[in-house]
Amino acid sequence: YRGKIEVLVGVELGLQPHLGPMLDAYAASHPFDFIIGSTHRFEGRDTEEQELYEGRADEESARRYFETEFENLRATQAYDVVGHLDFVLRDLPSRNENFRYETHADVLDAMLLYVIEQGKGIECNTATLYRGYGQPGPDTSIIRRYRELGGDIITFGSDAHRVQRLGMAFDEAKQIVQDCGFRHYCIYRNRRPVFL
Repeated sequence: YRGKIEVLVGVELGLQPHLGPMLDAYAASHPFDFIIGSTHRFEGRDTEEQELYEGRADEESARRYFETEFENLRATQAYDVVGHLDFVLRDLPSRNENFRYETHADVLDAMLLYVIEQGKGIECNTATLYRGYGQPGPDTSIIRRYRELGGDIITFGSDAHRVQRLGMAFDEAKQIVQDCGFRHYCIYRNRRPVFL
């Protein structure tokens, strides 16, 4: 396919505070075009483990996740965009139905401003759209707030895990980010954003 399609190389890294130096070294030792930094765990457990949510409100679990995510982002520079920034909402018992940006505005605003100041971006992940959650990851309210705060770098990811899902719901994602005030999206080459 030389001359017909462009093949870029990327990786998704699972961020955890104690892995920061190792992730920085790993990213520097490979010729990646693009690195997604994602938080899949908090309080030492995967977000899919339902025991994490027993005995406490979803809002408390979400807050603890966002605090952990912000800590993760400050522990390394080995990412270009934050993957599915509100990943925990997929696994909460309410499945994102009760999420309100205002409930977590202090930590989310601080995290989004940090991402912007570091020259990083966020991913609009479509897995929750094609799985019927009604929102991308992150929730539209987070994407809108990121834009309001001056965020300019947004990428699309389908979290496919299967060939058949590659690029799924990108048309819907395009409309969502346009409605949130974006006039372009990004891909990465040599760890630098390219605005399209």
